[in-house]
Amino acid sequence: MKYLLHSLIFLACSVAISAQNNVGPGNALSFDGTNDWVDLGPSLQSMTLPVTISVWVKPNNTTQKSVFVSNKSVTQTTYHGVWLNVANDRVNVSIGDGSGGHSANSRRTYLVNYPSNFSGEWIHIAAVVSGLNNMEIYVNGIVQPGAYSGSGSTFANNFNGNAWIGKGQGDNPNFFNGEIDEFSLWDRALTVNEIRDLMCRKIDPNAPDLLIAYDFNEANTSNSFNNLGSIGQNGVRNGANTVASEAPVGDSSVHAYTIVSQAVSLSMSGDLFQLTDLQAPTEGVHLYKILNDNSIPTGSGCVDDDSYGIFIADDDFSNNDDYDLAIGNSGSLAYTRTSILNNWQTSGPVATGHSYHNQYVLEASQMLDFLPGDTTLCQGQPITITITEPGSYVWDDGSTSASRTISTTGTYWATLTVGGCSSTDTIEVTAYNDAFLPFTDTAICATDSILFEAPGAVLMWPDGSGGPRYLFPGNTYVVSVESGACQLTANIQVATLQPPSDLDLEDEYVFCEGQSLEVTLPPLAGTITWNDGSTAINRTLRDEGIYWVEITTSCSVVSDTFVVRSESCEGPNLFIPNAFTPNADGLNDEFFIGNLQGVDFSLMIYSRWGQVVFQTSNAQVAWDGTIDGYPLPEGVYSYRIDYYDARGDVQTRSGLITLIR
Repeated sequence: MKYLLHSLIFLACSVAISAQNNVGPGNALSFDGTNDWVDLGPSLQSMTLPVTISVWVKPNNTTQKSVFVSNKSVTQTTYHGVWLNVANDRVNVSIGDGSGGHSANSRRTYLVNYPSNFSGEWIHIAAVVSGLNNMEIYVNGIVQPGAYSGSGSTFANNFNGNAWIGKGQGDNPNFFNGEIDEFSLWDRALTVNEIRDLMCRKIDPNAPDLLIAYDFNEANTSNSFNNLGSIGQNGVRNGANTVASEAPVGDSSVHAYTIVSQAVSLSMSGDLFQLTDLQAPTEGVHLYKILNDNSIPTGSGCVDDDSYGIFIADDDFSNNDDYDLAIGNSGSLAYTRTSILNNWQTSGPVATGHSYHNQYVLEASQMLDFLPGDTTLCQGQPITITITEPGSYVWDDGSTSASRTISTTGTYWATLTVGGCSSTDTIEVTAYNDAFLPFTDTAICATDSILFEAPGAVLMWPDGSGGPRYLFPGNTYVVSVESGACQLTANIQVATLQPPSDLDLEDEYVFCEGQSLEVTLPPLAGTITWNDGSTAINRTLRDEGIYWVEITTSCSVVSDTFVVRSESCEGPNLFIPNAFTPNADGLNDEFFIGNLQGVDFSLMIYSRWGQVVFQTSNAQVAWDGTIDGYPLPEGVYSYRIDYYDARGDVQTRSGLITLIR
């Protein structure tokens, strides 16, 4: 990490409003509610829906007054265009249909009411108007529930009138009382994230779909306001006064909504802002940055030219939205104040119990790079690192030279001191090898290609071209890779993937009745589809039938079909006699076991001393009571028969036989 100590300030202090003010929120317009307004000219006579209105307001009026109308004139007696009204406890947006007088029959309105009063408080309003029954109002980036009224049946904006800020309908003007800043109108429905993104940052004149926009940063002596949008003319001042704006607006911003456990951390430019003990429920928090803030006090130490601001984005105006603030990255608070109109006060290490929008000065950290980027050692060759920034240096080994020779890998750091400001930077030195290459040998489909690139390195090919290149299957490529002072040459072989023609399954599978069959597909990378909708690589089948399966790989579609049937797996019904009489009378002269035809078996007969006197695996051969042609005496003999059943399992039966003569 690299740190430079400096002081940062939240928000800008008061500026002279007689001159143009572009620092932070700059200037705002103050309207007296009697005869102040800004004429925007015939900018919006051809405007169509949808549109989005975005504006910061600080209302003082207790009744609804117009912040903006898109198409009005002094003599107009019908509702036309789009207009936005604000009181100290409500916001509404309306569209006119161009018929009748100023009645509910000629307009359609979406109204948001509040039980609390936000008079004198800066709030951000975004109105998204897409149609008669499709309007949304966001306050401080939070969509609000509201109600429709009026029976206007269409949208009319073709009246030959001008757009106004701070003044309403022509025959009885509703003049706004309060302050307005950062007004913009967009030629589409902005999303909630877009609304939150633009809330606390200056208007970008290059933003797409921006119709008209005014930041009112001109001096009080100026009679016109620059239109930052893509259509229309500059606004003309009619009595409104320029004041220093206290709206929470900077040059850039970040935000967080859906706060959990009343705590949130936001980071910008390497500085970490940690808010805790947020009053529940807090909807969101914005952190914004002001460039070249000329309100920053000067003094000893390191002082940065930029500042920050924090705004608690909430829609509950009955409380102060308290929070505590601490600064991460080894920074700390130096000063605080509650308004740009107040003086800075010395702060402790944290700010506690502060309300929704305060200003701060802090000692924080700024990134400063003065060492070169991380590098490598080539085959153990030493490298020399030189600091070119002016100042004094101290390395981690205590040396104070601007240059240092390094011959081993590791992390090195140096501290640069310039005029009382100190910064520490690090450099990582690693051993070079070719492991950073994206691949070596590989294989891809015959119709594919693969991009060879090595970010941070210089690639050269035998034909003299450089940079990334697509490689094709069936080829061997030679590439030269240069990284820093290190070079190597690599051979890359790109083979062609040869997908199988089938899945190598059996044509027929047989399983025992009442049992199941396990079928496993080969491990091909792809999408599996069975005829019954299954996508499993392992299947347990219990039903007979014809099955097919296909696997869609990156190179091909491979399929196979097989038959599944079941059969009885019971063993043979063996009849084994327990006696026989080998006396040549033609009756029961042999020991014979029936039903062994087609069965794989082995029969053994033993004497009482365990001697094998007969054995066979032939179903047609019987025992005649002899051994090697000699008759055996009467007595009891034992047998054992081992055979395979239909499942393929080995079965064994044994018993006794009585030989009678």
